[in-house]
Amino acid sequence: MAVCHVPGSVWPGQLGTAVLSAHDVSWFSRIDHLHPGDTITFTDRCQTLRYRVVRGQVLRSGSPLYSTLTPQLALVTCYPLDALFLTPNRYVVEADLVAVSNHGAGAPRPPSLPPPLVVPAPPALAAQGLTLTTNDAPLGRLGLTGTPSATWQQSPAPLQVESSVLALYFAALRSAEQRQATWWQAVAPGVPAAGAAPLFGATIARNVRSVTPVLDVTGSTVTGATITARPEVVGGSRPGLYALTMTAAVRGSDLVVTGWSMVPLPG
Repeated sequence: MAVCHVPGSVWPGQLGTAVLSAHDVSWFSRIDHLHPGDTITFTDRCQTLRYRVVRGQVLRSGSPLYSTLTPQLALVTCYPLDALFLTPNRYVVEADLVAVSNHGAGAPRPPSLPPPLVVPAPPALAAQGLTLTTNDAPLGRLGLTGTPSATWQQSPAPLQVESSVLALYFAALRSAEQRQATWWQAVAPGVPAAGAAPLFGATIARNVRSVTPVLDVTGSTVTGATITARPEVVGGSRPGLYALTMTAAVRGSDLVVTGWSMVPLPG
């Protein structure tokens, strides 16, 4: 996962428009902070190019980007910028080349990422699949609380952590649905399973709202997370619509459930 050069566009520094794209919840998560007159620096192994921002705008997906007669740079990502779903719009920043300097020191190394958080799911539970590939959960927009650093936000880290939070959520759901007390205590140590009682022997038929993860971050350190959802539960002894909230915290290298509540809602 990185910033990618779009095939068919020129390479940065050449005559025409060079197009670079990246995910809206990683490298280009703060692209809307660029304003006309700001500087964008592009560095490869041979040279550093400096561009001056001309404009930033929201365009419909599929809108053409026309190549210019002068060296220009276009940064493209999905919009809204914190969306975890396919969006109909794109955010585009256009900038003109203003300076070139040659060097031989090589391109700077990207910042290293912290190791992934571990979801302590027992092997039998993990074998059921704890990703979006094997679980139906329409996602909303990623939220951030605390004081995350700009460097952390503009890296693959937010998506990496969001993936772990979802895996923990799916692990807790399956543990409750299958009434596996050992599994539940592994992923939610000290949390009474009674909070998930509507899921005992039941399944989630659908989510009437997007499943929304929020990460709590200080600098580049993740301290916890929250997931909210509106599932419709079928089967079991308490079918119906619920407002579900899961809280989680980081303990060592593990990400574990620290709270689980399901409040019944009018059907």
